[in-house]
Amino acid sequence: MDNLVNPQVYTIITFGASIFLWLFLPTVTIMSSMEGMPLYLIHPFFTLELFLMLSTAIVWVREMLISFYNLRKQRIALTKSMAQNSFIVSLAFVTVIVAISGCIVFSKTIHFEEFSSDLVDLISIPSPSPFALIYGYGILFCEGAWIIMGLTRALKRL
Repeated sequence: MDNLVNPQVYTIITFGASIFLWLFLPTVTIMSSMEGMPLYLIHPFFTLELFLMLSTAIVWVREMLISFYNLRKQRIALTKSMAQNSFIVSLAFVTVIVAISGCIVFSKTIHFEEFSSDLVDLISIPSPSPFALIYGYGILFCEGAWIIMGLTRALKRL
């Protein structure tokens, strides 16, 4: 599983950049005139987030397919290899799910909900979707897990 170093480093960099962008996302003003627009068309921050998540998903799916091909080429049983590396395989699948959830979040269109009361008509954005929760918590978990795994691997070599 040493061939996973490049996707691991790529994931640490992209997820770290995404977490860094979270500092600036609240500065983006979303107006009611943007009704029906996908998030990635509203501001370059959202476009960059979509690109980071899409590229991470592509990198990991590509790496999984290459790993499966190499296992078949070496005539190693796929189930045996997956059992021996269950944590890495699980973390890779979780990373792909988080990246796909991020893609869904940043490609959703904006729909405002109107609340009418006696005093004023309020317009608000609906509560986060389950994909946003998977993306938010998952990116924090995966970032930490990949960093810890990389550090332990580096310390083993010393």
